[in-house]
Amino acid sequence: MDAEAEELGGKRSFFAGKFAEFSWPNLMAIGKSGFDVLNLYSESI
Repeated sequence: MDAEAEELGGKRSFFAGKFAEFSWPNLMAIGKSGFDVLNLYSESI
């Protein structure tokens, strides 16, 4: 939703602010290890 909003000239609203680190592109970033992603999931619960 956020990527589509940005493509249309809008701003991120769903994964914004303190929740930006949980966005899909951030979770699937090439530089992140499985351990890093697991830590993010555990923080979000």
